Amino acid sequence: MRLYLPVILAGVLCSGPARLLHADEETSPEPLVDVHISTVKSMSLQRELTFYGTVVPEQATEARHAASASVAASIAGLVTTVPAIAGMVVHRDEVLVQLDSRQADAAVQRASASLKQAKATYSRQQKLARLDDTSHKKLEQAEQQLAQAKATLKEARTQRALLDIKAPLDGIVLQVNVRPGEAVTAGTMVVEIQDVDRLVAEVQVPASYLEEVQTGQQAAVQTTGKDTQGKVSFIGMRINPATGTAPVRITLPATSGLYSGQFVRARVIVETHTGLVVPVSAVRHQPDGSGLVAVITGNRVKLQTVKPGIEDDGQVEITGKDIREGLQVVTREVYGLPDNARIRIIGR
Repeated sequence: MRLYLPVILAGVLCSGPARLLHADEETSPEPLVDVHISTVKSMSLQRELTFYGTVVPEQATEARHAASASVAASIAGLVTTVPAIAGMVVHRDEVLVQLDSRQADAAVQRASASLKQAKATYSRQQKLARLDDTSHKKLEQAEQQLAQAKATLKEARTQRALLDIKAPLDGIVLQVNVRPGEAVTAGTMVVEIQDVDRLVAEVQVPASYLEEVQTGQQAAVQTTGKDTQGKVSFIGMRINPATGTAPVRITLPATSGLYSGQFVRARVIVETHTGLVVPVSAVRHQPDGSGLVAVITGNRVKLQTVKPGIEDDGQVEITGKDIREGLQVVTREVYGLPDNARIRIIGR
C-alpha cells in the first residue's frame, strides 16, 4: 500500500490545473454584436392611397362645357369641303365641314326678296291709312305678310347655317370622319375635337375607401415614372356592381403633357400629420401586427414593443411607451438581436 500512495497523489496534482483551465473558459467575456444605428426623429407624414385609372377629357359642369365633343351633322346633305384636318388647332365657331348649300342659298335669296316686297307693301298701306285711303283689313294683311316674310327669311338662314358644321369649343381636331363628296345623314359624327389642356385622371376607388377620399385632396398622378400633381375634383356616388368601385376624378394642370386614354396610377394623400419615425429597417415586425425596436442604453440594447404606423420616404412612424425623439435604435441588425445584447456601433 505504501508503494502506491505517491502515484495516486501525483495523479490528483496533475488533474487540478486542467479543471482550473476549464473554469476560466466558462467565464470568458460576453461577445459584442456590431450594429448600425439611427435616431428617433419627428417628421411630417403623409398617408397615401393608390388607385388606377385612365386620363379622360374633363366632363361638363355647371360653369363649363365638356372638354371634348363629337361633332355631328344636324341635317342631311352632301359634303362639299372639309377645312378640318386631324391635329389642327381650331377655335369655337370655326367651320369644320361644309355641306352643299346651293338650294339653301337660293331659299335665302327668295326669302330676302319676299321680305323686301312685304316691307314695301306694308309701307304703302301705312301711308294710305294715314290718308284714309285704305281699309283697316288691308293694313292688317300687309302687316301679317311682313311678319311671315321675316319668319321665312329667319328659317331659311337657320337652315343655311346648319350646312356649315362648326366647332363647339376651342381645341384640337382628333379625327375627321368624312371626305368631300360623301353624303351624310342627320346625326352623322363628322369630326372629333378635344381641349387637351382640360384633362382629368379618372380612377376607380373601392367602396371601402370612398369615405377617406375628399374633394380638394392633393394627388400625384404617375405615368412611366413621371409624377404630375393634381387635386381630387369629383367623387362618384354610384358603385359599379361588377367591380365594387366608384369613379373619382383628379384635375390635371394644363401643362401635364398627358394624353387622353393613358393608363395612370394615382396616389391620393388622405392624411397628413407629424409623428416620430425611424428607418423602416429598424422595426422588427411581429405576427400580431406590432413591432420591436432595439433601443440603445449604454453599450446594450433593450427590445421595446411599438405600434408601426404610416410609412413615408423610407421612414416608418412608431408609437409606444417611453418612445421619444432623440432615442438611438439599431437598424439593419435588429432581426435576431437578443434583448440586453452587448453592442458595438460601427455605423449609421
